[in-house]
Amino acid sequence: MRKVFLIITLMLLMAATQAEARGVGTSAANFLKLGYAARPAGMGSAFVALADDINSLEWNPAGLSYLAPDYFDAAFEHVFWFGDVEYEILSYAQHLGESYGGGLQVLYRHMPDIDNNLVDENPQNVFDLAWVLGYGFQVSNFAVGLNLKFIMSRLGPEDVFGEAADLGLLVHFMDNKISAGLAIRNLGPDIKSDSLPLNIRGGVGYRDLFGEKKEHAINAALELDQPLDNRLNLRLGCEYWYMKTIAVRVGFCQQLGGNDLQSDNFIHHMTGGASVCWADLQLDYAFVPYADLGGTHRIGMILHYGPLSDDIEKY
Repeated sequence: MRKVFLIITLMLLMAATQAEARGVGTSAANFLKLGYAARPAGMGSAFVALADDINSLEWNPAGLSYLAPDYFDAAFEHVFWFGDVEYEILSYAQHLGESYGGGLQVLYRHMPDIDNNLVDENPQNVFDLAWVLGYGFQVSNFAVGLNLKFIMSRLGPEDVFGEAADLGLLVHFMDNKISAGLAIRNLGPDIKSDSLPLNIRGGVGYRDLFGEKKEHAINAALELDQPLDNRLNLRLGCEYWYMKTIAVRVGFCQQLGGNDLQSDNFIHHMTGGASVCWADLQLDYAFVPYADLGGTHRIGMILHYGPLSDDIEKY
């Protein structure tokens, strides 16, 4: 347990060196803020303590060490955002050994060209890219993880580059029914004098299997999410699986100390989602509302392929 406290202390100290007084929304590379994966988004984005699949690349890289042995996961996610802005995400993750795993990810945000008001200027091409390399490993009942990010943003004729890192920690108790997670995202140097969207998330999770044949599964989480250029968020989420085939999700998010979107409607704080699995394929969907701005949709497809040892034995 001393090792866990030491790791937490070091992670928070690293975050503190970059935590400065900032106004709302002043970060560079703000496309890294979005929670794009459909499964976590349907649970109110409360996932830092439940990360155990390919979505760990976004939420907590320590979860990469809990990937299923002898399988690999490949995923595609699409996000319909506001103003014709869309996100495309390709991911790959694999169990690499007895107690560690890794993954790769490409995140692409794009939008229609922006018209330039100057008569002689062409429309400006705008997009953002991030390449992510992640690794997680277990030590006893806890795991640690690291993501390295390489960032590129284009606005017209100008390309801007940057680097960032994520740190993650997971601890499991009571035969893995209870877990606690901590993730610090987007540590790194400024990009053109603007700070990266540093974010600290901590939470607890609960897992249980029940039924005569253990055909029912429930996962629940509570999380605090502190972006250092905005207010603290409270997040709650729950998902129910039947026969590892169908899942439904519900989540809740409340910004503490006020809501930037100025909505008092409880429904505007709720999220929802579902999954359907067929053979090795999992289809995910999530709906996330943003008060008067409307709702956003996330669609994901994950391929769980394996056992790899069966393919190796064929040759």
